[in-house]
Amino acid sequence: MEAFRIGEWQVDPAIDEISRAGKINKLEPRAMRVLVCLAERAGEVVSVEQLLDAVWKDVVVTPESVYQAIAALRRALGDDPKQPVYIANVVRRGYRLIAKVTRDGEVAPAAVDPVSARGGRRFSRFVVIGVVCALALAAVATVWLGERVKSSGDDVAQAVPEKSIAVLPFADMSEKRDQEYFADGMAEEVLDMLARIPHLKVIGRTSSFQFKGKSADLRDIGAKLGAAYVVQGSVRKAGSRIRVTSQLIDVQFGTHLWVGTYDREFDDILNVQEQIAANIGRALQIVVVSDDTGPRHLRSAEAYTFYLRGRAALDRGDESGQREAVSHFENALALDPNFPRASELLALSHLGLLGNLAVSADTAWPRVAEAARTALRLDPNLALPHALLGLQYATYDYDWKAAAKELDLALALKPRDSVALYNLSWLAFDLGRHEEAISLSEASLSIDPLNPDSCQNSAYIYYLTGKLDAAERDARRSMAISPSFTGNRRLLGQIILQRGQPERALEAFEQETSISRDVGLALGYHAVGRPADSDAALARAVRAVGPSLPVDIAAVHAFRGDRAQALEWLEKAVAAKDLGLGHKFRDEPKLKPLRNDPRYKALLRKMNLPD
Repeated sequence: MEAFRIGEWQVDPAIDEISRAGKINKLEPRAMRVLVCLAERAGEVVSVEQLLDAVWKDVVVTPESVYQAIAALRRALGDDPKQPVYIANVVRRGYRLIAKVTRDGEVAPAAVDPVSARGGRRFSRFVVIGVVCALALAAVATVWLGERVKSSGDDVAQAVPEKSIAVLPFADMSEKRDQEYFADGMAEEVLDMLARIPHLKVIGRTSSFQFKGKSADLRDIGAKLGAAYVVQGSVRKAGSRIRVTSQLIDVQFGTHLWVGTYDREFDDILNVQEQIAANIGRALQIVVVSDDTGPRHLRSAEAYTFYLRGRAALDRGDESGQREAVSHFENALALDPNFPRASELLALSHLGLLGNLAVSADTAWPRVAEAARTALRLDPNLALPHALLGLQYATYDYDWKAAAKELDLALALKPRDSVALYNLSWLAFDLGRHEEAISLSEASLSIDPLNPDSCQNSAYIYYLTGKLDAAERDARRSMAISPSFTGNRRLLGQIILQRGQPERALEAFEQETSISRDVGLALGYHAVGRPADSDAALARAVRAVGPSLPVDIAAVHAFRGDRAQALEWLEKAVAAKDLGLGHKFRDEPKLKPLRNDPRYKALLRKMNLPD
C-alpha cells in the first residue's frame, strides 16, 4: 500500500514507519497492518475478529494480539484511549479510526467526533442470584466490554480485555500452616474451570503465582497481570473439616462482586472446588460449556492430594522437584488410573528430567510417550499430550510427518493452555513453521505473561529467526521476572554476540550461573581474542555438558572455525537425539558455515530432512 496521512502523521507501510515534524516511529509489521486495515475502512467500526482475519490470517493467536497492536499504535501516535483523536474503542463492537485519512490529495471523512466516541463508553451491572447445593449466591457481574490499561512493569501501556481474570494463590489459614500445597491446588482448580469458559481470558498459573505471599494493591496486581478481575481465597483445615472462602473482585473499582464460603468434610472437597469455579462463572454471566461440569469421578481425595503435591513439586523446575513430581503423579494414578491430568503432567515431568540433563533421551522419551498416550486415552481433548508426542516424533524418531500430524491434531482442539501452547510453539519451529511458532509463543505469553520459562523460550525463537530486538526484549523480561532463572545470561550473550558486540556478550556470559556457563564463555573468549581462555572454557564445557548438549559444543567449534570437530560433534548430537537438535540444527546461526558441507547434508538425511 502507498504512503498516506492520518491526521498529522505520515504513514509509510512499505517500511513500517510513521513520521511527524521530523519524528519517526518504527512500528511492528503487524501493528502497521492493523493501522492499514483501519485506514482502509476509515469511519467504520472494525471488529476484533475482522482484524484477526485480516492481519493474523491462518495464524493461531488470541484477541490479546489485537489489543497489544492497538495499544502499540496508540503509543506511537500519542493517542489517549480515554480521549482519543485517532483510534476510538466502540464498546462491544471493535475499533474505529476517527482521524482524517488523506490519500493522493483526497480526504476521507472522519467517522465521529472524539467527544462522541468518549461518550459511548458506558457500562451496566447486573445482579445474578442462584443456589448451588443449598448455598445462596448473590453476584454482581460487570459486562462493560471495552479495554483497560495495564502497566507491564516497564511503564508500557497495553490494552486489558474486559473479560479477563486472574486467580491469585489461596492463603493457607490452617493452624499448623501445613496445607499450602492444598491451597495452591485449590487456586489451580478454580483456574482450570474458568479456562473452559468461552471468551474469557484466564491468566496462567505461573504469572498469577508471582504474587504469592506478597501484599500488593489489587489494582496494581490486575494491571501487571492484564486482568480486569481477580479471585482471592483461603483454605482452613481443622481435623477432617475444610473451610474454603473465595471472593471475586473488580480490580478497577475495588468492588467485591461475589463472596462464597464452603464448609465441608475434606473428602468432599472435589465437589466444593467445582462449585466455587462454577459460581464465579455465573457471577460473570458467562455460560460454562464443558463436558466435565459435573463432579469429577475420582476414586478418592487421596489421589487428588498426590496430584496437588506433584503439581507443586513440578513447579520448582529443578531435577529434585521433577523426580518428586513423578513419584506423586504415579501414586495418584495408582489410586485412580482414570485421572488424565495426572497422566499428562507425569509425561511433562519425564520431559523435564530430560531437559535438565538428568536422564538420557532413550530413557525419557518412552516414558513421556506412554504417559501422554494414557492421558489421551482418558481424555482425547487434551492438547498437551499431542504436543509432547509431536516433540518425541520430531526430536527422537525424526518422523516429521507424524510430528506434523500431532501438531495439527493439537491445534484443532484450539488450546488455551499456556503450557500446551508453549510446547506446540517449539514443535511448530522444529517442523519449520516459524511464523506459526512465533504466534503460538505469543499466545502462550498472552495467557501467562509472567512465566520466565515462556519468556526465555520466546526469546530463543526470536533469536533463531534473526529477530534480535524482540529476542533481547524477552530475554530481559525473563530476567526481570526471575533473576535466578538460569540460561538467560547465556542466551542474552548469544544475542549480543550475533549483533557483533563481543565485549558486551562476554559480560553476559560471565554472569551465567548454570552448568552450561562455560559454553558461553568459550564463545565470548574467542570473540574477544583470548584463545587460551576459550580453549580452557571449552574443555570444561565438554566435561560438564558434552554428552548431554553435543549440538552446543558443535556450535562453539563452528564459531571458532573448527569445521571438522564441529561436524564430529553434530554427528554425536544426531546419534544421541539431542533435545535441542531439531531447532538448532537448521537455524542456529553459528552452524551456518557447515551447511554446504557434504557431511552436514548426510546428517540431514539421517534425520530424514531434505537437503
